[in-house]
Amino acid sequence: MGKFRYLQIIHDVGAVLLFVSGTLYYWFQTFLTYELIATGKNSKAMFVIRLGLSFIITVCGAIFLIGSVFAYDLYCENQKDCKKVAALWRPEEPGYALHLLSNICEWLATLFFGLYSITFFGELQKITVNVSCFETINGNKVSVASYTLFGNVVGDSDSDG
Repeated sequence: MGKFRYLQIIHDVGAVLLFVSGTLYYWFQTFLTYELIATGKNSKAMFVIRLGLSFIITVCGAIFLIGSVFAYDLYCENQKDCKKVAALWRPEEPGYALHLLSNICEWLATLFFGLYSITFFGELQKITVNVSCFETINGNKVSVASYTLFGNVVGDSDSDG
């Protein structure tokens, strides 16, 4: 089982990067939501929802990160070899309850990350990207084609080739 310990380390590093950077990003988005209330681009209700989700993500992420460190320390205090893969812990082993709490908070934070992302649905529906292509002929710009977000041709001024 010791040969799979590196997978646990990769998982832990990835989880820390995701939760720390993701939480900071969502707090920044919450701040932007607050700032955009005055422009009418966001509502106070959306700000409150995002603020609540950011708070829950922060709490769950902190419990996950801190709890996993303490759980592993509790386990290692009574062991000669601390290379055990956390997924193989048994309920009677030291640190198991804290490890379980940490994992529950990890999954709850992941759920709330997804819920937070869903709050952008209405805003992202309002985004339109228009791309216009021009060709320069004898120093004059000539419109060749225009495209929308989905790549459909909106207009083509040179349809003969």
